[in-house]
Amino acid sequence: MKYILILLLTTLTMSAYSQQKWGYGIKFGAGIADQSINDNSIIETNSIKTLSFGGFVNYNLPHQFALQSGIGVSNKGVEIVQDAITTTPHITYLDLPLNIVKKFKFPGLGMYYFGGGGYAAMALSGKYKFETPNSVSSEKLEFGSSKDLQRFDTGLNFTTGLELNNHLLFDIRYAYGFKDISTYPLKDTGTSKIRNKLLTISLGYAFQ
Repeated sequence: MKYILILLLTTLTMSAYSQQKWGYGIKFGAGIADQSINDNSIIETNSIKTLSFGGFVNYNLPHQFALQSGIGVSNKGVEIVQDAITTTPHITYLDLPLNIVKKFKFPGLGMYYFGGGGYAAMALSGKYKFETPNSVSSEKLEFGSSKDLQRFDTGLNFTTGLELNNHLLFDIRYAYGFKDISTYPLKDTGTSKIRNKLLTISLGYAFQ
């Protein structure tokens, strides 16, 4: 609830300072998260379903280019299958993307756009889910270089979407993490690299 209140306050602040070149809105999405992991003990990894929501701002540039940024909350993780146990980390991140996009007008329909950029993210919370043939349990994730996972993540964004004339927004985003979020304890046990991956499809509304 506190994350929703923060996003609502952010959106109200955006509206107070909006000008002709500025636009803002909100979007909610569902997606598929995965991780690229280097660990010889892993039999396979499977993607998990995720949810996300956030507010965005848009600054129009010449020649139908635009800068897009905002703040959002998204879930990331993966299902890790090993010999006798399946481990699923669920991580909630606060995301700060920055993209540059090119827009194309479709008269009578709206605006199509595509582009890319980068993102920075901070883990807010998380948990491990453990499954064996005879039991299911969970454990809170701790963040830090000597804990379960690194707190901060950075990477690339690729985005495309359609903004209709009625201000409804359909958005697709793929994020690939460049930062290795594994920690010293994980490296000592054979996990040399963990990178986040996330595909999200969102429905939103652009207020301006």
